[in-house]
This record gives sequence, structure tokens and C-alpha cells, in this order.
Amino acid sequence: MNELDVYRHKIEEIDYQIAKLFEDRMKVISKISRYKKKHNLEIFDLTRELDLIQKNIENIEDKDLVIYYEEIFKTFLKVSKDYQKDLLSK
Repeated sequence: MNELDVYRHKIEEIDYQIAKLFEDRMKVISKISRYKKKHNLEIFDLTRELDLIQKNIENIEDKDLVIYYEEIFKTFLKVSKDYQKDLLSK
């Protein structure tokens, strides 16, 4: 196995972990959706979203990566809201 193959294998391992964490996150989102429906709460909470973005950006040690992580995290939030909307429409 050459060096590139080693790196690619490592990326595959990381991608697997990300997929599993994504599933875990979406399971919790499903529970949040049920809670919000039961308590007549809105899906979107700007204050909470901005707080989450800031807290998660602080976890990034390499500050050159913050802009990229923020983009990914905002996508997670959008997907989470879309999933909640889908769940609430059922």
C-alpha cells in the first residue's frame, strides 16, 4: 500500500465515523422534533442556532479551517431543520 492509499484508507475510516455520528445526531433530531410538536415550538430558533455555531467553531483548533467547518456545520443545521419539517408533516 503506497502513501496515498494509506491516506485514502484513513479518510474512509473517518467518513465511516462521520456517517455513524450523523445517524446518531438525526435520531436525536427526531426526538427534538416530537418534543417541539408536542409543545407547539417552532423548528427554527435563531438564538440557539447562532449559539451552536459559535460553540462548535470554538472546537476547531486550526483556525484556518474555521470557515470550512462553519460551512459544514451550517449544512448540518439546514439538514436538521429539513428533517424536522419532514417529520412534522407526517
